[in-house]
Amino acid sequence: MSVTVEPELSAVPYRVMVDPVGIRKRGADIKVAYDVCGLRKGAAYEGVIVAKKQQSKVGRLFRATEPVEIRFNEEASSARSRRERTIATRKLPSGTYTLTVSIRDGKDRVRNVATTFEIARDK
Repeated sequence: MSVTVEPELSAVPYRVMVDPVGIRKRGADIKVAYDVCGLRKGAAYEGVIVAKKQQSKVGRLFRATEPVEIRFNEEASSARSRRERTIATRKLPSGTYTLTVSIRDGKDRVRNVATTFEIARDK
């Protein structure tokens, strides 16, 4: 009998933290601020930021909203690198979204951090 052991989060020696986004007006770009902590200065990493609308299964079938995604490559500026990226959300409808920041280091280890935000309805 074999047992599969899930890797623990502590196996990834760096952390990613994302600032809350809150409520945004429809059509406004979103500045995503995040920290990558624990990588040595100059360490290269790949990042992906995705904003995806939270929808029911029926909503996804009939009126799906495509997620917004940006990909980038960066280097850690220090053991605690503070970064900002801008996501263009002009075409996204109002609603609640999940924002996920994924960072993959040079050894193919990944950290994902998610938060929610809202795009307000037009008045």
